[in-house]
Amino acid sequence: MSDQGTTDVTGQPVGSDASAGAATGGATVGVGGREASLWSDAWRQLRRNPLFLVSVMVILVFAVMAAFPQVFTSFYPGIRDPRECSLSNTVAPPSAGAWFGFNLQGCDYYANVIYGARVSMIIGIATAVFSGLIAVVFGSLAGYFGGRLDTTISRITVIFFGIYKHGLHFFGLFVPSGIPGYILPLIVFIEVLSFLSRPISHSVRLFANMLAGHITLKVFASFVTMLGGLGVLGWAGATLPLALTVALTALELLVAFLQAYVFAILTCIYLNDAIHPGH
Repeated sequence: MSDQGTTDVTGQPVGSDASAGAATGGATVGVGGREASLWSDAWRQLRRNPLFLVSVMVILVFAVMAAFPQVFTSFYPGIRDPRECSLSNTVAPPSAGAWFGFNLQGCDYYANVIYGARVSMIIGIATAVFSGLIAVVFGSLAGYFGGRLDTTISRITVIFFGIYKHGLHFFGLFVPSGIPGYILPLIVFIEVLSFLSRPISHSVRLFANMLAGHITLKVFASFVTMLGGLGVLGWAGATLPLALTVALTALELLVAFLQAYVFAILTCIYLNDAIHPGH
C-alpha cells in the first residue's frame, strides 16, 4: 500500500501535503511569486483603507479639474472666465450667481479656483520632480566619491536646512550664551572649526580602519598562499593564517557595521543641530 503523503516521481509532494498547499491558495511560490504576493497584499490593504480611498478620489478630482476645467464651469451660473473681472464686483459676498464671491479685483473666486488647479498641479509635480532629481544626483555623487565631496555636501545641506528652519538664529549654534566678549571670537572660531571638522575626523578614522584592516587581511592571506605552495606540510602550517584571515574578515564586517552606526548617529547629530540650534 502506498503512502499518500510521500513524493511522486518528480519529487513533488502529493496526497495530504499537496492538498494542504492547495488549501493555502498556493502561497509557497518562487521569488517572483513572493514579490507579486507582496504587491497584491499591499494593494489589498490599501483598498481597505478609507483614508487612502478618499485621498485617491480627491487627487483624481483635482487632476480632472486641472486637465478639463470647462467640465466644472459648464454648469456654473456665474462668470466662467477667470480673467473677466469688474471692479463693480469688488469683494462681493457669495450668492446664487457667484458661489464663492469675488476678490479685490472683482474676479470670480470659483472660476479662479477651477482654472488655478492646473497651475497648482504643475507647480507641485515640477517641485517634486526637480527636488527628487537634485537629491538623487547629489546623494549619488556624495555616496560614490565620498571624502571631501561628501563632507562638503552634507555640511552645506545642514547649513541651508538650519537657515531655512530658523533663519539667522541658526548661527546662534556657534555663539554659546554667557561667554565674555573678550574671548567670544576665540570660542566662535573653535565652534565653527568643530562644526566643520567632525565629518572630516570621522572620515579619517574610517579610512584608517579600512586601510589597516585591508593591509592586515592581505598579509595573512598571502601567508596562506605562500605556505600552501610548500606542499602538505605547508598546508598544515597555513591553517593558523587561514583562521586569522577568516577572523579578520569577520572583524572587517563588524567594523563596517560599527562605522555605519557611527555615521548614522553623526547624521542625527547634524540634523539635531539644524533643527535645534543652540547650547
